[in-house]
Amino acid sequence: MKKMIKALIIFSCISPLLLGCQTNKDNKSSIDSVEPTSSSEEKEYNINAISPMKNEVVSLASEEITEMVNNYTFSISASYVSDEDHYASRPVELSWDAKEDALYYLVELATNSVLNQATTYVTNIKSIELDDLKPGYVYYWRVNAYYSEKLIKSQVFSFETMAISKSYYMESVKNFRDMGGYKTIDNKRVKSGMIFRGANADGVNEQDKDFMLHTLNIKSELDLRNKNEGRRGTNVLGATNYYVADDNGGFYYDNYPNGVSQKTGQEVLAREIRLFANRDNYPIYYHCAIGRDRTGSLAMVLYNLLGVSKKDIGIDYEISMFAVASTRDIHDDLVEQLVSQVYLIYNYIYGGYTGNNMQEKTEAFLLDIGITQLEIDNIKDIMLEDF
Repeated sequence: MKKMIKALIIFSCISPLLLGCQTNKDNKSSIDSVEPTSSSEEKEYNINAISPMKNEVVSLASEEITEMVNNYTFSISASYVSDEDHYASRPVELSWDAKEDALYYLVELATNSVLNQATTYVTNIKSIELDDLKPGYVYYWRVNAYYSEKLIKSQVFSFETMAISKSYYMESVKNFRDMGGYKTIDNKRVKSGMIFRGANADGVNEQDKDFMLHTLNIKSELDLRNKNEGRRGTNVLGATNYYVADDNGGFYYDNYPNGVSQKTGQEVLAREIRLFANRDNYPIYYHCAIGRDRTGSLAMVLYNLLGVSKKDIGIDYEISMFAVASTRDIHDDLVEQLVSQVYLIYNYIYGGYTGNNMQEKTEAFLLDIGITQLEIDNIKDIMLEDF
């Protein structure tokens, strides 16, 4: 992205063709007043995509998380624990080649093959970097090459983003990611930009607060810590809605007193789940102290309800092992123990309730602990989309 911004600055100084083109800070542009000097338009397939290749699946995750996903086995993340954060997402570079260099290029990007409502980017080099893509989507793109007397358009190229949650690095709020992107057993996709999980926001700085509240538009915070932890009970982030869990903390594996098999734990979980049934609460950020255990316990139930596969739930849980904030206590075989702990929730529901699949069994479990069918349907309606 930095290279594209630099190119735009230089090019805007030397090309009169860009005088009518207003470019915002995200390099998204309107070309209403940008036209070639000649009205001729040629449709030639002499602009070739270099990256991504046609129909390629690209990852938004870090190289190490991508490697973990591609080789995933139970507790594999233990081998990636480090003394540095290495979970941040990475941009996707679109690059192309042309038979002759153009004055500038306008790239159209959309999630439909006819490029309706496309986002546009202007550059005078043959590449752009995109850091605002969503996981689990097929994207279509086309390059428009502007010459002094003609416009040449490429074919429409396509690529798919890997369907795993997207992590964000912030200086003051750690282990932070969007729960969207995963595909479900009923051929739907968990919506991005709706539920975020991470570590506590006690020390949030102004830059990160602005990003969370005004870029991600987080409206509600759910704090899963107990009454004696950190600044629990104080709306440090300044979200419109601030909720706290039980005085003993949030729903937590099968640990006393708020475990999955215990009455108090089920009551705490029911109160947490109801917050996700209210559309007015979204987007929601929920967390415990380090964003791993109580946060992972609630994520397990939400993902089960939405129909995410057991493997993908495991992957999402283990992404926490790429954040220093959630691995300071890691030693020996603790990762394997932790992953086993979160699957106690899975096994309790799977073995104790009827249904054709884990999603149906989770619905039966939630109905048993007091969640209504309407609340269940609301969560699925809010959080699932066709693809």
